[in-house]
Amino acid sequence: ESALAVLEEMLPRRRKLRGKVRLTGTLLNLAEVQRHLGRLDEARALVDEARGHARGIESPRLRASVEAEDAALHEARGD
Repeated sequence: ESALAVLEEMLPRRRKLRGKVRLTGTLLNLAEVQRHLGRLDEARALVDEARGHARGIESPRLRASVEAEDAALHEARGD
């Protein structure tokens, strides 16, 4: 819960600064925390948003991170 609070506090600043790499990373971190808390719908929305930002970034590593979190979310859902 404390990680969730810290990340949720950071997210508006990340959006305001418009740094897509850091914003995407923060979204993925927040999705991971939500997934661990069992809040899978919230995690799904965050992963989907992160994927949208990652598409515009030339970073295979970042895109791989999005896919890894997506896979973990599918596993958590039992898909």
